[in-house]
Formats: sequence, structure tokens, C-alpha cells
Amino acid sequence: MPVTLDAFQKKIQEGTSIWLFTTKLCPDCRRLKVFFPELITSYPHFYYEEVDAEESSELAQRLGIYGVPSMVAFHRGLEIARYASRLPKPREQVEQFLKRVHQIATALDETITEKKGESS
Repeated sequence: MPVTLDAFQKKIQEGTSIWLFTTKLCPDCRRLKVFFPELITSYPHFYYEEVDAEESSELAQRLGIYGVPSMVAFHRGLEIARYASRLPKPREQVEQFLKRVHQIATALDETITEKKGESS
């Protein structure tokens, strides 16, 4: 089912989200789908959505997705990381991507908390 731009915009405002863009005929996408669901369970606070780039072509174009699989991470509406490459994505590199997303999101939240404390 295609992801609408409105649904996407609403979801990226809610904490941290990972958007995995795939297609049905992509061999690397199929390999990634074998281990990605297990990896993402290590981050239960992340919202995760798999998007068929062909079915949701408007969203894919808006985000500049030109190859699959591609992963884009958002935190409170801001894009914070992207993993896109024509090369296969081994498990270890995907794990590193998710760890980096977690680190960036945590640092952003800490900065926001500090700024709120300064203005009080």
C-alpha cells in the first residue's frame, strides 16, 4: 500500500523513524529483509516503515531515492541520516547505521533538554 506524503509528514514528527525503501524485484532488498526486522527490534523506540519505492514513487522522488534499498532516518521531523549505496548492504554496516541514528537522536534530545533548561 503506498505511503502518502501526508501520512509520512505526520509520522516523521513523532520521535525517530526509519524508512526502508525497497522494490519487489531488488535482490539486495530481499537479502536485507532477512535480517533487518531482527536488527530493528533492538530499537523499540524507533518507528519503522518499509516503503515500496515504486508504489510510493511520489514520496521516493521527494526524498531523492534513486536506488534501492535505501534507508532514511528522521528525528522530530529532521532528516538525520541516510544509507544509500549501489553496493550490497551487509548486516554489520546496517547495524552501524542504526547505532549512528540512535546516537544522533539521543544527542539531539539532550541538546533540546539543555536548551530548555537554559531558558527556564
